[in-house]
Amino acid sequence: MTHELLYIVSPSFTDVEVEGVMKKMEALIAGAEGEIKRHQVVSKLPLAYPIKKMKHGTYVLMHFTAPGEGLAKLERTIRLEHGEEVLRHLLTLVTPGQEDVAFEMIQYEYPLAENKRPVASPRGEKPKAAALPPPPPAVFSEPLSVEELDKKLDEILEDDELKTV
Repeated sequence: MTHELLYIVSPSFTDVEVEGVMKKMEALIAGAEGEIKRHQVVSKLPLAYPIKKMKHGTYVLMHFTAPGEGLAKLERTIRLEHGEEVLRHLLTLVTPGQEDVAFEMIQYEYPLAENKRPVASPRGEKPKAAALPPPPPAVFSEPLSVEELDKKLDEILEDDELKTV
């Protein structure tokens, strides 16, 4: 079975050091009696949220085959021994035929981009709401008697579409 390991390397590592981290991960897979099919740096992107006060990371993707018994030990080793190098990791099972599909990462866009966020005033006051258009002028007719209101209501109810249902 083919597995996919996506991990994020800390931005404090240079490209050469990232390659060293990749070699360590390859050694972990080899230690788990696995065979690496694909191992590549995907991209350097900003994180969706800060992790350990870091806002960027190098995303690395690996496809490999390994027996199921070593996977729990592999995840534990990544989490405990490589916590300084690897900010986050995700180990999943790849569906057959997906090994050769091109992998693409896109940058996360915040729900409220910087140019759309409300600007706070310098004194800490709440931002003012946008000015709303004035309401339409109210149209008042002459007051109706109770009999005239009943007549209007009867007309409306006779034309009701639900009556035909």
